[in-house]
Amino acid sequence: MAKTCMECGGEMPPRKSTAGSQPKLCSAECRRLSKYRYYKQWKRDNRQRELAKVLVRSREHRAKNPDYFKTHYAKNRERIKLRVRAWYKANREKAQQQQKVYSAQNPETIRRCAFKAAHKRRALVRDAFIEIVDRVVVYERDRGVCGICKKPVERDSKWEVDHVIPLSKGGAHSYDNVQLSHRSCNRIKRAVVPLGQPTLFQVA
Repeated sequence: MAKTCMECGGEMPPRKSTAGSQPKLCSAECRRLSKYRYYKQWKRDNRQRELAKVLVRSREHRAKNPDYFKTHYAKNRERIKLRVRAWYKANREKAQQQQKVYSAQNPETIRRCAFKAAHKRRALVRDAFIEIVDRVVVYERDRGVCGICKKPVERDSKWEVDHVIPLSKGGAHSYDNVQLSHRSCNRIKRAVVPLGQPTLFQVA
């Protein structure tokens, strides 16, 4: 009875000798495909182990070459963006689910990124001077005191960073023109230019 190949299901070629174990694959191509399939299955079964190895190698590489990823991204910016967009388009639901998990685990980071992006867009529209302003740095600099009402601001509350001279009035998006404020105080002030009011850190 002729045996069949375990990979392709085709008939096994005749053997010149009957000694030894019987082959299970009919050709070199089937052997290559079988090894590849076995390796893919092994990676699926040992995913966490492989990810741990990759993480260790990545940390070691970053320790030896701290600026590698920045320079690599700068040289391949457009190619990386195209690859990321293509992956997102093909895995939209997975990407959105990962974003939800990350947002739930890192609310402060998401809030800071959204704050930077919103003010950068506003400043770009008004062609204002732009400086990367970290809201946490502003909170520490102003010692947790609102620059408008001069009352303490709880760190866990929904506080904001106010532009002393509003962007709509020609103010710059920079540390020299921002101050800590309560959300309610910032809403009440709106786009009003204060008369001779310095920022709180300048007073201090």
